[in-house]
Amino acid sequence: MKISKKIVSLLTMTFLTVTLYGNTSNASTKDTLTGSGRWETAIKISQAGWKKSENAVLVNDNSIADALSATPFAKAKDAPILLTQSNKLDSRTKAELKRLGVKNVYLIGGSIALSSEIEKQLNAENISFERISGNSRYDTSLKLAEKLDREKSISKIVVVNGEKGLADAVSVGAIAAQENMPIILSDSENGTEVADNFIDSKDIEKSYVIGGTYSISNSVERSLPNATRIAGSSRSETNAKIIEEFYKDTDIKNIYVTKDGTRSKHDLIDSLAVGVLASKNGSPILLAGNKLDSSQKDVLNTKIIDKVIQIGGLGNENVVEDVIDMQEETKYTVETIDELNVAIKKSDANDIIRFKPEKDKNITNSFKIETNKAITIEFDGIYKQSITIDMPNGDIKNFGDIDNDLVINNIKNETLVNEGSIQGIDVYDENGCKIENEDSGEIWLITILKNSKDVYILNRGEITKISNNSSSVTIKNSGNINTISGSEEPSISGKKPITNDTDKDEDKKARGLYPKVESCIPALKDYVRITISTKPESSKYKIYYRVVDEKPSAKYVGEKISTKGWSMVTISNQSFIERAKDGSYIEAVEIDTSNNEVSRWGKSSITDDGI
Repeated sequence: MKISKKIVSLLTMTFLTVTLYGNTSNASTKDTLTGSGRWETAIKISQAGWKKSENAVLVNDNSIADALSATPFAKAKDAPILLTQSNKLDSRTKAELKRLGVKNVYLIGGSIALSSEIEKQLNAENISFERISGNSRYDTSLKLAEKLDREKSISKIVVVNGEKGLADAVSVGAIAAQENMPIILSDSENGTEVADNFIDSKDIEKSYVIGGTYSISNSVERSLPNATRIAGSSRSETNAKIIEEFYKDTDIKNIYVTKDGTRSKHDLIDSLAVGVLASKNGSPILLAGNKLDSSQKDVLNTKIIDKVIQIGGLGNENVVEDVIDMQEETKYTVETIDELNVAIKKSDANDIIRFKPEKDKNITNSFKIETNKAITIEFDGIYKQSITIDMPNGDIKNFGDIDNDLVINNIKNETLVNEGSIQGIDVYDENGCKIENEDSGEIWLITILKNSKDVYILNRGEITKISNNSSSVTIKNSGNINTISGSEEPSISGKKPITNDTDKDEDKKARGLYPKVESCIPALKDYVRITISTKPESSKYKIYYRVVDEKPSAKYVGEKISTKGWSMVTISNQSFIERAKDGSYIEAVEIDTSNNEVSRWGKSSITDDGI
């Protein structure tokens, strides 16, 4: 049986008491587009992406410099990039042109790169052709930019070094094609001088400079309209930064793994050939050396990848396997906040971490989960203090009882699922957030802050109150929502809330009391031990408690209540025994005795007498 490198690594780690459970499972599938040589690899790519095509782009497999800027133009023509020798049309490439039903071929480069003999052979096949060529690679990149602009007006450009930036050019080629951005080649001495008039004549809104100042100087960057530099300390790190900048979604359909050209610049031809296909399905190219760079690992851990596709061979196989290993789903169980932090640090994309405190132990400290990794955190057990979530690519599932606030600063869209109980959810997320409350889920208060955007609430369970102050909130309700309030009216479909108080002033919700309930020792039927450790704010405040049969609704600062039916807590931080049937709750409130207004409030978890 094959044991993945990931599991071997985990088994050799000191991992506190974190446990792995279950087996790993492959989250990503693997595919290959590899021929016996670069010509056949390009044909395999063509066959994977096109059943038919009227157009094709033809480049010399040994003259990558001429073809660096060809990918965006090829995408605009929906044309595969095929390869041939300089002096004749390769027979395998000719057969692929026939399969595609190509009527027009675009020859990239001059007669040295692609000779007139190739033109004759195309004529003999009744295929028309057009040569796109300049006096230099820089001039050729300009000609391709002009052709691209005639196909569709451009508003953004990419600039790379025409000699030192070969890897950068193929690394950015797919997204440049996807975004209709011409790739302008920069000269180490003269910058973008060849293309300056063209750039000035267009209404360019954004320029991307790919590579460091060694490749493209600061003065060239400053001369470009609204320029942003994307650069790493190596071609691998630059590749990682390109993926991070342009591929924001967590879920990626494909990733194409190609050789990075370290061994030979001619290895980059595979990246050039696959660029159009990658752009067609919105997928990045991963440049592979002997192993993944740490920056590439970091960015891949923020992605859920459906398929890992090897392009070509003899140099990228190990990286393909490393990516597959990283995408394996591995499950962990942790019992403490420290163990949770260790598991997050060691996890990879697709991993699931279940936070399940040891039996009869609650989590009594607040904590924050902060990671860019595309992982899932599952809560089980009881949590007495606030939990803050900053996981732009992560999922949260709650099966437990969160007796305080769950604060959402950032979370992957469509990823907060509640099957347990949550006292309060505060939504600050400006990048989109979905809260799914299942049949068994109960939420007392959801507060949506003004700057939150694209919040979607799917409710099948129980929500006591939603306070909405955002203009982009959608609610689909098939469960029960008691009250909706706040300054903004959300869009509601399905079952309507019992009360809609939107546009009314929203009171500050009360919190800060945490009644603790335990079974007696020895256990007594219908009795529990209660501890309310919080002391009154001052002598004019008193804390009261009561036993309620149903989950209590949240109270608010300034709300007036009658103390009838409540009992005063006389000795703080001391346990006392109270009659409470199983399934009840202990509700506690602090009031200002001068006016009976609420200042703090809280509730216990469900009572259990232990019998």
